Amino acid sequence: MYGTEIYHLNDRTMKYLSMAQAKRQHQYLGLPGNFKTRLPQEVVFPNMDIGRADEYYLTDDDLLINLEEESGHVTGKTLKKFSKYIIFAADRFNKNVYLAVVCHKNPNKSVEYYQHLPSVIIKVHYYYF
Repeated sequence: MYGTEIYHLNDRTMKYLSMAQAKRQHQYLGLPGNFKTRLPQEVVFPNMDIGRADEYYLTDDDLLINLEEESGHVTGKTLKKFSKYIIFAADRFNKNVYLAVVCHKNPNKSVEYYQHLPSVIIKVHYYYF
């Protein structure tokens, strides 16, 4: 019967590990709220291209965290991509979005504002170790 089968043990273990890792990373970075649950990361852009955000999840106070990891320098092209992720997530999930970017290269700032459109400005929170 469809839908009554129990997930394979490895499937359940991977889902738990993924949730646990996201929760620990949220705590370690000191992001707002308490981790609640992960969300799908698939993104559909206005031109119908598809993409995937690194991580979307909700906190207990209904804040949607978009956690991105950037191995290179954050450029205008990168910020434009992030703003598209934010616009999609805010519309798709109907939540306020907090953008956190874990950087491999020093961004030399902790916060940056990026104007995507005249009435769309995103706030980027950088985390660098």
